[in-house]
Amino acid sequence: MPRWSKTNKLFEEHLAASLSGRFKMRATGYRQSHDRDGRVWFEFDGREVADFSVEGFYAEVDRQVGIRDPDLSDWRMSRSDPQLRPRFFQMRDELTEKLRLDGVVVLADFVQDLTLYFQMNHAEILSSPSAVIRALGMLDRRLGKRSLRALTIGPEDPSPLVRRFLAIRYEAEGLRLNRDAPSFT
Repeated sequence: MPRWSKTNKLFEEHLAASLSGRFKMRATGYRQSHDRDGRVWFEFDGREVADFSVEGFYAEVDRQVGIRDPDLSDWRMSRSDPQLRPRFFQMRDELTEKLRLDGVVVLADFVQDLTLYFQMNHAEILSSPSAVIRALGMLDRRLGKRSLRALTIGPEDPSPLVRRFLAIRYEAEGLRLNRDAPSFT
């Protein structure tokens, strides 16, 4: 992956004209942290609309584990209790794959998907198994208004990230969302 400024410039070159100046990809690194992880996030009109970080990913995993099994809602106890620990880690592993399909990924997976996105044609992007790549495809300049209207992505797409980015693109293009299209919230 090239330097961040070059990557960001390449991303902006792929954005639809209607999103230029309105949709931003931001990044930060935490050099003082023990694992040197950072985060990448997207903003639309100054509002954060997506986040890719290790902390955010595991916070979502822990939240969903607690929803599925209230006994495991206190992650500190779940990880330290010898009876709950195996159940907690099994459920966390199951959720990790589900979240990846939803477009909730750690920073390293996002960077990998972004690199692949830059190398794909638009047909490959829209049919990718990666929700991150499909979501980025909703913002791509190669997806024109006619093609955008013809997309059958809506509530049936399993990824909230894809639906959110599609709604952002609709708003930026000034298109009316039909009842099947997602709203931008």
